[in-house]
Amino acid sequence: MLENHLYYFCLNTFADVKQSLADVMKHREIISAKSKVASVLFSYIEPLYLMSQNDSYPLAEHHHQLVRFLDVGILKNFVSQPEDPDTIESIVKQILYIYSATGNLLEGDVYSPEKITQILNGTDAEYEDSTFLYTLGSIMSGRIDAMLYAQSFKGFLTDKGMSEVKMEMDWKNAFIFVSVVHTVWMMFPQLDKPQQDFLLRHYTHAAFASGVPVVSLLKKYYDDTPASLKNSLLQRITQGIVDSSEDIPMDTNILSWEKLSQIAHQYMGKLGGAEPDGFTQEDFLKNYYKNEPNKEWFRDWLRKILTIFFYVREWAK
Repeated sequence: MLENHLYYFCLNTFADVKQSLADVMKHREIISAKSKVASVLFSYIEPLYLMSQNDSYPLAEHHHQLVRFLDVGILKNFVSQPEDPDTIESIVKQILYIYSATGNLLEGDVYSPEKITQILNGTDAEYEDSTFLYTLGSIMSGRIDAMLYAQSFKGFLTDKGMSEVKMEMDWKNAFIFVSVVHTVWMMFPQLDKPQQDFLLRHYTHAAFASGVPVVSLLKKYYDDTPASLKNSLLQRITQGIVDSSEDIPMDTNILSWEKLSQIAHQYMGKLGGAEPDGFTQEDFLKNYYKNEPNKEWFRDWLRKILTIFFYVREWAK
């Protein structure tokens, strides 16, 4: 069922979470009068609220997409029942995780590259989720050198790591997975070619679902690539989709799967050598997720993948 998979937690919109955070802040005095732990919670909530209101800093798009994983229902319950123990327990966990992943811990410790390697390889069960997430957030922000951690993600960039997408997940595991996906895509320039190619072939759909700005990251990397290597990079990006081994759910209840490569080949066949265009793309997409709940979410993630073909053509001109 959808509720037990990554994609269920990707259905929030940032706009809804932004509004819910604003509602919580609006009722701050009332909540504080009813809840003994409100002052502590607001020390975490307020920075996330301020972050949601600011779209002009470099990591805004990444951070907003992590903030959108806040459960709107929990935020609403916190406004109406701020003293409810279950609501407090849920909001504490989510706020702390997102606060950590966006690099907001004051003077927080970070794990070494060796420790991150062990965590991602599954050989170290002794670690704090918040410190792990803060380390990821620090890599994304540049607070610590991403190059030092590039090889730490080898365990994630494997078939074993990729299989996590199809596993059942609760909110915690989904958010940690999403945070790793954001981080490793941010590190695209620091990865070696085999790692980059693996990322393209196995984590493109999951990245779009997670809110990673894949196109803008690839465009920046393309712009920074020497002229003599630009065409080769565009070929690798295209081939990464065409030869993708990534499994994509074919229904919104996550009951059936299909390789992205099969969909890509069908789309290329429909184009018949012509340049990608919006009309052909939408005509192709209408055959997917017909009459399914949440179909527009799933179609949009697929749409964003197909749009890569358009951008590659545009960049090459």
